[in-house]
Order: sequence, then structure tokens, then C-alpha cells
Amino acid sequence: MSALPPATQLAILVLQLTLIIAAAQLFGTLAEKIGQSKVIGEIVAGIALGPSVLGMLSPPTYHFVFQSVPSQSMALLGELGLVLLMFQIGLEFDLNHVKARKNQLLSVAVALAGLALPFALGAGLGWYSRPYLAPDSGQLGYILFVGVSLSVTAVPVLARILIDLDIAHLYCSRVAMLAAAMTDVLAWLILAVVVALVSSRAEPGRFAWQMAGLAAYVLACRWLVRPVLLAWLTWLARSTAHQGAALATMVAAALLSSLATAALGFHSAFGALLMGLLLSQRRALVQQWRQQMGGFLGVVLMPVFFMLAGARADLGSMSSWRSAAWFGAFFVAAVGGKFGGCYLAARLGGMDRRQSGVVAILMNTRGLMELIVLTIGLDLGLIPTGTYSALVCMAVVTTLMTVPLVKYWMGPMLAPGQAPADGEAPDAARA
Repeated sequence: MSALPPATQLAILVLQLTLIIAAAQLFGTLAEKIGQSKVIGEIVAGIALGPSVLGMLSPPTYHFVFQSVPSQSMALLGELGLVLLMFQIGLEFDLNHVKARKNQLLSVAVALAGLALPFALGAGLGWYSRPYLAPDSGQLGYILFVGVSLSVTAVPVLARILIDLDIAHLYCSRVAMLAAAMTDVLAWLILAVVVALVSSRAEPGRFAWQMAGLAAYVLACRWLVRPVLLAWLTWLARSTAHQGAALATMVAAALLSSLATAALGFHSAFGALLMGLLLSQRRALVQQWRQQMGGFLGVVLMPVFFMLAGARADLGSMSSWRSAAWFGAFFVAAVGGKFGGCYLAARLGGMDRRQSGVVAILMNTRGLMELIVLTIGLDLGLIPTGTYSALVCMAVVTTLMTVPLVKYWMGPMLAPGQAPADGEAPDAARA
């Protein structure tokens, strides 16, 4: 690698970036053509450029393009993409979904059931699979992480599916969206605890100090940093000449917050997500971020993150019947736990069978959030490559099947006027 001249290394890095962007756009467009979310196509593009597809079809090409120069530069770009992506997810997270009182009890029940059952099944499967798949991983961290990874719902992808199918106004869609938002908040909190347990080596004193440090940081951000930051951004917003400074402030805040949580023993993604959440109620900031950073993040940084995530998934290792069986076990536990828990909660809450099924199917959407969670687990050594590969496949498959299953299950509900809209519950649910 180091024998190549600097100019040649730069040319190869430019080639890498060009191929990544082009593949993401191509696969994303194809995904939209077949009725899927563009994010799914971009994730598949990352896998296609990795060792599982390009590396298998043309090893010399893969080695020349992606392995002939040091990978630190692309890895840093991917890490930057992850941090800014988590900031954007937090920034675009509508906390009013969580605060809304209408249909709140039903959504809480769906969220809790859709989190608890797959988490329990995942933890049990993690306990059983560890001697076979992850003998070198810490027992507690591996078991808890598998539970969390099976419990995630992808709010951004779910929102996109609801818009694409034009069903965001339906009662069942609103319940699913609110439940998914609550599930993601709880899942990230649990993941933070898991990371603290692992990094503290389950020592009670060290774990307590880490959690106390995180709690103190969150409180400081909420009551000290946020008011100052918002006052500064509000002052900058008074003049169009300061728009660049406002954007630079948001980027710097995201990066510094990610650095702070990393220093506390957590992943950098937590800090970026926290800073985005703290600024999410200022819709003008959200709009400015979308206009000035959304395109660059979506076209350049996110594809790099997807490619690096795909490159770390060794799908070739799943060709044996044992690997396929483990994938099947993860898939059944993830889908069965999420669907069963959400469907049961929705039915007990008064929904009919059709709407309960739609809620349960929508809650099985994982996509981008699952990939982020898995990347964090792999970075922190919570799961080995084999488990990571199986869970990446599970995330892609469960998200791919969401749209066709929703269309099949809803049937006449997709026709205008055939289902309650604007958040109104059906008679059965109001009774």
C-alpha cells in the first residue's frame, strides 16, 4: 500500500468516492422504481461494493480500488458521515410525536410490547448462540446487544414509507409512527447502558460513574449549552449574511458533542444524536440544515458510511447451512417478536385485526437505524463479524418486505376514505 506514490493514492481515493456515489445513486433509484425506500438501495449498494459481491466477482478489481491504499481516509470520512447523520436524525426527530396526547396510551403499549418481546427473544438467542458465534465476546455485552439490535425500528425509513404509500394520515399509521419514535428513544437509552456496562467491564463503581457522567453531560447540555447555543443561533438568524456561521456552529456543536460522549466511554454517535435532539424544536434550524447540508450528507457521506458498513459484512460466510440457520433464527426472533408484541398490544388496545397487522408490519421496519446500531456494536467489539453479517441481512430483508406486506395486508384500506384519518380512532378503538 505505502509503495504507491501520493498522487496515485489520491487518484484511487477519488475513484473510490466516485464509485461509491454512483453506485448509491443507481441502486437508490432502482429501489424507488420497484416501490422500495431509497435508503434500502443505498445499503444494498454498500454491500455490492464490498467483499461479499465485488470482492467475490472480481477480486483484483476490489483489491485495486478498495485495498491498494490505506483505508484511514475513507474510514474517517465514514465516521464523519455517521456523526453528522446521527445529528440530522436527532435534528429531524419530531418530539411532538412523543408528547402528543392523542392515541398516546395505545402507542405506548405498542412501543413497549414491540420492544420487550423482541428484546427478550434476542437476549435468549444471544445467550444460546454466544458459544457458537461469539465465544471471544463478553457474555453480558453480547447478550444485551443482540436483544437491542432485534428491538430497533427505523423512524426515518418508516416515515418515508408512509409518505410514499400516501397512508401517513391513517389512524394506524399515526399509532405506528408514534410507537416507533418511542421505541427508538428507549432502544438508544438501553444501548447507552449496554455500552457503559461493557466499557466499565461490569464493575459496579465504574459503571455508576460512567452513567453519572453521561447524565451530568445530558443535563449540562439541556440547561446550559442549549440556551446559549440557541441564543447565538437566533442572533445569527437575524441576518442572511450569517447563515454560514449558523451552519458552522451546528456542525461544530455536533462534532464537539460526539467527542465528549466518546471521552465519557460511549460511542461518538450518542453525542451527535443528543445535540440534534436539543435543537430539533427550532424548525428554522432544521430547514437550514436540510437546505445546506442535507444534499452533501445524503449524496456523499451517507453512501460512504453504507459502503464501509457493507464492506464489513461477510455474506460469503453465510453460505454454509449453519450460518443460514443462525440467520433464520435471528430473522424469526426479530420478526416474530416485533410483529407478535405490536399486534397483540394493538388488538388489546381496541384496533381491529387489519389495522393491528398494519401497525405490526410497519414496526418491523429497521433499515438505517439498525445498520447504525450494528456498526456501533461492531466498532465496540460487542459482536463479531459473523453475527454482524447475519444481522445486516436481517435488517435488509425485514425492511424490504415492509412495503409489499403493507400493501397486501391493507387491501381496501389503501383506497381513499376506507380508513379513519387525521388521528381519529375507529369505533372499536374509541369504545
